[in-house]
Amino acid sequence: MLFFDVTKALNHKSKSGLNRVSERLSKELSLALPNKFEPIVWSKRKREFVLVNESSKSTFSANDWVLTPELFSPEERNGFDFFRINCPAKFAAIFHDAIPLKYPEITWPHSVERHPSYMKLLANFDLVLSVSKASRVDLLGYWNWLKASEYPEIKVLQLGSNLIDLDRVKEKNPSANHDILFVAIIEPRKNQERLLAACERLWERGVDFSMTFVGRVNPHFGKPIQKKIRALEKRGLPICHLTKVSDSELAVLYQKSRFTVYPSLAEGCGLPVLESLWFGRPCVCSDIPPVRESAEGGGCVLVSLDHSGQLEEILYSLLADTDRMKQLETEVNDRVLPTWRESAQSIIEILQLV
Repeated sequence: MLFFDVTKALNHKSKSGLNRVSERLSKELSLALPNKFEPIVWSKRKREFVLVNESSKSTFSANDWVLTPELFSPEERNGFDFFRINCPAKFAAIFHDAIPLKYPEITWPHSVERHPSYMKLLANFDLVLSVSKASRVDLLGYWNWLKASEYPEIKVLQLGSNLIDLDRVKEKNPSANHDILFVAIIEPRKNQERLLAACERLWERGVDFSMTFVGRVNPHFGKPIQKKIRALEKRGLPICHLTKVSDSELAVLYQKSRFTVYPSLAEGCGLPVLESLWFGRPCVCSDIPPVRESAEGGGCVLVSLDHSGQLEEILYSLLADTDRMKQLETEVNDRVLPTWRESAQSIIEILQLV
């Protein structure tokens, strides 16, 4: 039996990457394991996992696995270590990234406070599934820094690219639209300030295009960026920011765009890159290890974060050069993209649930 932790995901309505991973894996695992899958939540009162549908105590055996894709510290789940030690089931976790440790100055304060104990906690699990090779390196590095005497094996889990249950889009010709799409939370880590500066210079040069941002605003760090977007919009420039977009609406935005842009400073995986490719849209993305893993198969243009003017020139070339766009579209169409069903199947095989 696979018990899948949905404690936070059950009540979250935001379209964060973590929630996306939980939502998609939960659905595909439940379909693949119709009689061996149970969603569970952590009960603060009982200090143990309970079944979602019955709100009752779960019965675990030595052949079962508890899999959590969520972030939490021992302090947030009082009694978790005691429960884990005394539970006969094996424990696995999906590890996303070490960003709060590497970039504390631009990360939610609560995440910065929680992350060290969370990453230390994972050393006591039976298995960890990392969302990228780069994240695996970061977690191993942290455990070695702690001088942990024992820690579990870390396997890399390839995440899916299909945003929702829609067939993959393959375009024969580049989109005639000059719409650029950015999908992510509004915060400094996503590097929107550099993107806005590049867009502003292109508009000053008379380049015809529109810029759409999709994502909630980080309440600690995102408001100055949101203010900048609104200021450009008030000047009559073709820019907009959408905070509440359904998956089906987002799918439409992907398909109407010419290409997407994702110049993030730090990532665990960079799901919007894969999702963009699923909808047949090339992506301009940052040349950092986690994103490079998704981009290296083709259909993407990597941007150096050390070259201040490179982003502007790449955006200009893709807006003006139809032949270059056709080449990228061909690369996208030729790629074999991972699906969430395949991600779920990988978990099943790794945990030997078949």
